[in-house]
Amino acid sequence: MDYGEIITRAWRITWNNKFLWVLGFLAALTGGSSNNSFGRSISESQFMDNPQAAAQVGALVMLLVCVVGIIGLILWVLSMIGRGGLIDGVNRIDDGQKVTLGEVFNAGVRAFWRLVGIYLLAYLPLILVSVVATGLLIILIGGFVTASEFLQNPEEIGAAMGGSIGGIGLCICLLMCTLIPISIILTMITEFASRSTIIHKTGIIESLSHGWRIFKNNFVSIILLGIILFVLGLLIIGMISAVMVPLSFAAMIPVFTTLSNNNNVGGMGLAYLGISAMCLSVLLALLMSVFQTWGSAVWTLAYKEFTSKASGLTSAEKVA
Repeated sequence: MDYGEIITRAWRITWNNKFLWVLGFLAALTGGSSNNSFGRSISESQFMDNPQAAAQVGALVMLLVCVVGIIGLILWVLSMIGRGGLIDGVNRIDDGQKVTLGEVFNAGVRAFWRLVGIYLLAYLPLILVSVVATGLLIILIGGFVTASEFLQNPEEIGAAMGGSIGGIGLCICLLMCTLIPISIILTMITEFASRSTIIHKTGIIESLSHGWRIFKNNFVSIILLGIILFVLGLLIIGMISAVMVPLSFAAMIPVFTTLSNNNNVGGMGLAYLGISAMCLSVLLALLMSVFQTWGSAVWTLAYKEFTSKASGLTSAEKVA
């Protein structure tokens, strides 16, 4: 496999067909995560003194969970459609066809349920293992809490806690060491299975079987390509960070200057912060959309290379 040719060809397709960036943005919607914390806490005594407030907070939390769940589901659906559309678009463009954003988006919509079936079936073992591991963890913690009620000696409680934490930590480490390589293999299989169902219109089971055969027959090439993309990804993320971090600090300079002079930020300052954050978010989304589009194009072209080799055709002969 000519890795350089595939990577550069994927970049040419990405750069010359910028409408694919829209699908890249959709595909990247569920690719990130964020951790947020509240700077204000409410003590237990406040809830005990005011049950009505506790009920209101509980209802608000449930509403927030429902809203976040609905938004997450919508983003996941759009992400799956974007992935399917990217695969179809890159494949047809590489074959010399002219396509539009609407056509490839509709292709992603048509392939949605097949993609959902592929991902659910492929990751079902990991889901079951995670559920079982979570259940065992809850049982262990519950057992420790129950046992601590019968242990009055602090040394015994400390020993029991240390043993429980150590055992849980060891189990988690062993589980992670097992699941990480399995998840990497499943990711590769689903990547090729997704391309099989979109490009060759195969069913869910047949697509997974085809993805496994491609991974098994081209193991070394796939691992090397994955390593190359991982290294390039780190470099690209570093370049994006080199652009975003200085811009973020530059946007904050007026606010820091105002605060250093013991002045309130005020409404204009808050509006400035909001606009700056929105502009930076749009720029970051654009950069990540391009990156997502290019990465998907690389794997699509690699899939076509593997299938062409299996059928005894070169890429040029297959296009012709």
